[in-house]
Amino acid sequence: MPSFLINLATGAQGGAVARLLRQHGHGVNAMVRDRNSPAALALADIEVKLYEGRFDDEAAVISALEGCSGVFWNLPPDPKALQGGWLNMTNNIVRAARTVQSVNTIVFATSFHVGRYPEWAERLGILEAYYRSKFESEKAVLESGLPHVTILRPAWLTNNYLAPFFPRCYPDMPSHTLATAYKPQTRMPHIAPEDVAKFAVAAFLHPAKFSGKVIELGHENMTIEEVARTISKTAGVDVKVHYRTEEEIKDATGKVLLQMFELLANEEGLEIEDGSLDQYGIELTPFSKYLEGKEEKQALRKALKL
Repeated sequence: MPSFLINLATGAQGGAVARLLRQHGHGVNAMVRDRNSPAALALADIEVKLYEGRFDDEAAVISALEGCSGVFWNLPPDPKALQGGWLNMTNNIVRAARTVQSVNTIVFATSFHVGRYPEWAERLGILEAYYRSKFESEKAVLESGLPHVTILRPAWLTNNYLAPFFPRCYPDMPSHTLATAYKPQTRMPHIAPEDVAKFAVAAFLHPAKFSGKVIELGHENMTIEEVARTISKTAGVDVKVHYRTEEEIKDATGKVLLQMFELLANEEGLEIEDGSLDQYGIELTPFSKYLEGKEEKQALRKALKL
């Protein structure tokens, strides 16, 4: 059975990929900063092989890749990310993958609508460097020369409404409020981290089918009112929506990290066509069903302080 290197395996997307591969019986290697952290130890419990190191260290990446046939690459948080750090790390991954002869596949998870960067560049504002870095990193992977490359562009992740992630999007959730910069009619496509993992694992196990594909990963284009109603039904409490005023939006800038994507959705429209993913035959998780998961429901209740 082939093995795979998963980065950010202690996070939502990478962790979901690692767990699904292990469920299929595949070997998984993971690079971590601290092999004794609780998240790393949880990976060790499912027999993930841990390597301490950083992805800006090419020698460490080569060591972790030995014997692997593919790598799941997901850009990590980094203070220098928008000053070339993401592109440098991506180039390290590409060079390492070329060096290790067993590697034939990269699955790269970026962000929805990265391909629209050239169209948006002059009006992206504070998101310009974010999208430029991801656009350039995608280009580096697509031009890597490896036999199989798949680009996944996940939309709004459903775990954004759960603990511990909600403060970067909806810090007022403990008061049962979704404070937002959205306009009432704005719709945002959603995707569960576990569904990102389904596509990543499918690309690993059926590389010829997914080779060269650039896939916008999202469905359920929901308004924030629809989100609030779904959360209310699951949690059994009334969750309200508060539309921020212009002054409140300015005050939240820099404090609510992902508000910038709400503003982008207002201006550019980020919806993903319904049914566009049907061709892949992969079952997607409705938001309502996602919230009913045991761990997800607990994390939702924690976010709502229930």
